Amino acid sequence: METFIASMIMKAAQMSEEAGQDKYRSYFLKTKLYARYQESVDTILSTTSGGDYSFCIVKE
Repeated sequence: METFIASMIMKAAQMSEEAGQDKYRSYFLKTKLYARYQESVDTILSTTSGGDYSFCIVKE
């Protein structure tokens, strides 16, 4: 599940930085349904070999 969520965020981020951040917010800030995956997704976004997507990680 972590890989799927991260890939959806990365796909949105390829369109624009704002789109990636919005997708991150929709998974982790607007709902707590996926909260248990947040730490793993943050790690994937920060360390992916295809590029650094840490700019998608937002706290608000």
